Amino acid sequence: MEEKLRSAHGPSNLPRCASAVVQQLYGRRKMWAKCPEIKNYYAQRLEDWAQLRPALDVANFAEPFLEEDAARRGDLCAPAEKHRLYACALAGEIRRAMEEEEEVTWNSEEEDGVGRGEVGLGYETPACVKFNSVLQPFAAPALLAPMSKLLLLSFALCAAGDTTKEPLGWIMPSSLTDGTGSAPTHAVEAPAAEGGGHETPHDEQPTHHHEEKHAESEDESEEAVDDVTWTTALLLVGFLVIGVGLLYLVNYPDEDIRVAMWDMINTTVSIFCGASFDFTVFRFLHDQVVLSPPPRGLGLKKDLPHTKSTMSLIFAIFICVILHVLLFKLPQSDHRRLFAVRTMGGHVYAFAGILTFGFLQEVTWFRDEFWRIVMVAVLAIVVMTMAYKIAIALAKCADEGEWWKSIRVQRKNAEEMQIEAGAITAGFLIVQCICYYLSVEEDTYHRFMPILHGEPGHHVDHCVSILIGIAVVLLIASAVWAVWARPTGTEKPCVGSFLYEYFGALGAVTACWCLQRAGHIYLHGIFIKDNSPEMASSRSIIVNAFVMSLLAVICVIGFDKLADSVQKRGGTCEVCDDIGLDGEDVARSLSVVTADADLASVGAGLRTIIAGFGMLVGICWDKAFETAFETVAEKLPGLHKHPVIGTAMVAGLLLLFVIPAWYWYIVPNAMKKESDHEMDIVREKERDTLTLKQLQSVQFSSEEESSYGLT
Repeated sequence: MEEKLRSAHGPSNLPRCASAVVQQLYGRRKMWAKCPEIKNYYAQRLEDWAQLRPALDVANFAEPFLEEDAARRGDLCAPAEKHRLYACALAGEIRRAMEEEEEVTWNSEEEDGVGRGEVGLGYETPACVKFNSVLQPFAAPALLAPMSKLLLLSFALCAAGDTTKEPLGWIMPSSLTDGTGSAPTHAVEAPAAEGGGHETPHDEQPTHHHEEKHAESEDESEEAVDDVTWTTALLLVGFLVIGVGLLYLVNYPDEDIRVAMWDMINTTVSIFCGASFDFTVFRFLHDQVVLSPPPRGLGLKKDLPHTKSTMSLIFAIFICVILHVLLFKLPQSDHRRLFAVRTMGGHVYAFAGILTFGFLQEVTWFRDEFWRIVMVAVLAIVVMTMAYKIAIALAKCADEGEWWKSIRVQRKNAEEMQIEAGAITAGFLIVQCICYYLSVEEDTYHRFMPILHGEPGHHVDHCVSILIGIAVVLLIASAVWAVWARPTGTEKPCVGSFLYEYFGALGAVTACWCLQRAGHIYLHGIFIKDNSPEMASSRSIIVNAFVMSLLAVICVIGFDKLADSVQKRGGTCEVCDDIGLDGEDVARSLSVVTADADLASVGAGLRTIIAGFGMLVGICWDKAFETAFETVAEKLPGLHKHPVIGTAMVAGLLLLFVIPAWYWYIVPNAMKKESDHEMDIVREKERDTLTLKQLQSVQFSSEEESSYGLT
């Protein structure tokens, strides 16, 4: 630490030098455990010192330390009055030492507002002399402001007490309000910086009760776990559980559950990749191009929502054109690439739409009235649907002959991509409207849930229950819609195939967004009690992803069993040869067949709900990974100074690692239908039976050989 202190030679180097001292102190957990009063004082009263001497170097020094402490420990309790008196005594004592050693005249009333008083020999220790000699380059008034020296010497003195194992004597002026400093002083027992610096008589040794209280205070004063450590620990433990759990689920002896699990994995990975790509590009364009000064960027000084919305709209149009051209150019026989482009392309397009219309909702004119926010959600549905219709019309105008007929598969994939992208975007905007309505924030800008990352804000008391209730209603409505509007045989849906699938997906996706928001708000209310708002938001998002994943798996298995039982009842009717041909028997047979068909439709509706839970897991993990990206980019050394570049590097490396594995191993299994998984289950059972027979035959042969050898 001495080398770090000696390397600074002027006021401009004070923040860097003081930061080194702070880091040195933060690394000494034993000192803070033994001296919680000093810790609380420096965490809470540093800003007060800066107000006593509003110098620029003091402000530059105080700001990063306070931000770091707030991020590490959250909101600490204010220290007691005696701790403030200790600090004032420390200030007067340091000033006395500087006057005597360097013959500098101080004006107590004008400089720092702390009464000097008559002082004793409380700091005449080798540790104080040592650090006074170390800090002599900072002592001249021409180099540093007096209050800056006061701050720096205070931190150094605390470190000295811990290093040399010496007790610090505190001299408290009897009257701090006396600016002349002529009042007598008296010594006050100070909190020891390190308890092992001197021997204690046997009869003064702490009792067992005191040791227990000391241990409790030491545990309570331990530093809180930082964001990176907490995120890493939780994700490591969680991914171990999830990885093993997925092995069970993807090999579950039920074809419907396998379909649901592979669809869930495919959706989660695809949403993660698509959203990561969108948000990385958005941050780069916004921070490096729009807000950066010329010639690197446009140099816009005001960061307004309509600027973000316009930039996102240009990006969304570009993505829409590229995806449709790519789908129409791919050969019809390349099913895997068509499926991959449709799935991940739809999610890239969806989150580009979320950025476009989500920031549009935050524009002042729209957010001032609730009906205008709802109008933005309706506008998103119309605009994205019209974009799809225009793309299809342009492709049809290009060639209405054999080429248009030959791209039937490509057109179907384009339609499914548009349905999923439009449903995700519209569902997000609808839930934003609901959260806006349930919010109690006075500022309309903070009534929205954060699009990228942030705090959920304050809502009405029963907000979580309302969101969960809306989600349940929407899931039931989507199942009823799938049963009521489902086409039978060669009939077409009553509202058209596009609208039928779109409204069914919209209900399920909106329910997923409601559940995600409900979990985030509920968990944030729990974590905010012991953490800072930023840390509480990060932790609630990550924990919410684990909770919703567990909920989704339980619901998928439960609804699958229910759907199997319903469809099994629908398949029990058998046509008997001895049924009479009279009118009564024919009517009875037709009624039974019709009832069985209705039960089959109900089972299909339940499976629509199952598909919605796959989207829920994908949405929750997208928010969790986004939080992890920002945490890593902002906290790791070397990346925190360039968060945009750091986020882009982390996201780019992960995408290069994840996308090939997703395309090679997840997509083929996600493309399988129930019949394919059923055949896989049959083959696995046959293989297991054959393997068991081979093992038994080998065991029998070895037993025979051993018996022959014995005879």
